[in-house]
Amino acid sequence: MAERKNRHIIETAIILLTEASLPGKFSFHATAHAAYLINRMPSSTLDNQAPFFRLFGTEPKIHSLRVFGTAVYPYLRHYNVHKLQPRTTQCVFLGYATGYKGVIGYNCATGKCLISRDVIHDEYVYPFVPSIPPQQSSTSSSIVNTSPIIISLPSQSHPDSECAGHDLSGDEVFLSSSSEPGSDTM
Repeated sequence: MAERKNRHIIETAIILLTEASLPGKFSFHATAHAAYLINRMPSSTLDNQAPFFRLFGTEPKIHSLRVFGTAVYPYLRHYNVHKLQPRTTQCVFLGYATGYKGVIGYNCATGKCLISRDVIHDEYVYPFVPSIPPQQSSTSSSIVNTSPIIISLPSQSHPDSECAGHDLSGDEVFLSSSSEPGSDTM
């Protein structure tokens, strides 16, 4: 029975890593999060009760469950050295901290994990999933406006950043409003 449960945890961890496109170095966090989720799911061997209920006698609180590997924005004021540093930065949600009331976030820019209870979750953004431009339909209409659109970005470079594979070292990005592939100017 124990081997089957271990297999269930490992398979769930593999699915979590694959769906979030996270590298294997996060397997510990994926395994811990898989066990956290499995302990809160009803089990047919426990008369459709969750293992958490059997252990603690109370129903697990599942309203705070979040999607593994998505973007979180922790409040960084406690970690800042200077008052003009950003109050938040994009991190990757790696699960819940054991013994703390908070979540574990991996900061891609620094390569460090942090624990924070004051976070904002964005469950639609996966920082490790490379962005793929949308496929252009061959039946689309002609270009109406080809003037470039200028978007100002903050001047932050992220050396050795593993996240989305984007280089944000420039101050401005030029986007063309044309619909022809390859006509974007960077």
